[in-house]
Amino acid sequence: MATTYTPLAEKQGIPTCKPAPNFSPEKDAEALYEVVNKSKSKDAIINVIAYRSTAQRQEIRTIYKQMYGRDLIEELDNVLGGTFQRIVMASMRDEAERDAHILYKAMKGVGYDEETLLEILISREGAQIEAIGRFYFGTYGISLEDAILSEASGQIQKLLVGLAQGNRTPYETKVDVLKCRKDAQVLLDGGEKSWGTEKSQFRKILCVRSIPQLNCIFQEYSKICKYTIGESIKREMSGHLKKGCEYIVKYAQDPHEFFAGVLYKSMKGMGTNDRKLTRTVVTRCEVDMFELKDAFLRLYGKTVGDMITGDCSGSYRRILLILCGEPN
Repeated sequence: MATTYTPLAEKQGIPTCKPAPNFSPEKDAEALYEVVNKSKSKDAIINVIAYRSTAQRQEIRTIYKQMYGRDLIEELDNVLGGTFQRIVMASMRDEAERDAHILYKAMKGVGYDEETLLEILISREGAQIEAIGRFYFGTYGISLEDAILSEASGQIQKLLVGLAQGNRTPYETKVDVLKCRKDAQVLLDGGEKSWGTEKSQFRKILCVRSIPQLNCIFQEYSKICKYTIGESIKREMSGHLKKGCEYIVKYAQDPHEFFAGVLYKSMKGMGTNDRKLTRTVVTRCEVDMFELKDAFLRLYGKTVGDMITGDCSGSYRRILLILCGEPN
């Protein structure tokens, strides 16, 4: 029997925010010190931060503290405000610190932002989630799992906790098509063929299998069921759990289209969800923004740059456009 499957898009796409050549963290630290203490120039901040990679920004933070004895993020936080402050703060944090901060904000106060938790936990691999968990506990004094347990409930709580374990098989692991067929059968037996849905079986597979493996499972599922996996989830589940499982399926089938949808949703309709827009741009500009923009144009008939220009203004708009590799 054939053991091939339609390959998923490349894990590592083309970033639009890349390391600067001839990089000097000392000069950048000096320029930002001038901004903080004298000019307060947003353009000067953009000229440094928007054209550096996350790793380079961490070098700037380290050198800044060595040179001036102060934390650069705190310094910038004190002189900035609004949406521009938010994107600068997000850009200056390293990956684990940034994601932990996003998750913390999503669970702070009354209620929690389910979509944000799903976006982060679904799209991060085991080592990344482990790093996020360490930073979360070290900074906020509670484990990520306990934080989720305190906010979510029911079946979605179990799904989120499962994702937060970081036990997903690494992306690079070779796809085992025979195992995919077995998992597809487990999903069918636990859903369409059963009285009631074996939700634990869905959670186990969706939270643990690698993204390419999931993509293969879903294709194998369509061969043995008259419904796609997405259609079966709509038929068999409801509420928050249905939404969570749908998110995982959509991400596994095409990560670029998934985040193009998140980006579009952040700017669709009246007003802009600047938190979602900032989060998506900052977290994807060094991963796959080029492919994300291509998917965005294909799905929505307009460019990311045009939507940002139409929905945002000032320095916030300019830094967004630069990070997305768009004319500004």
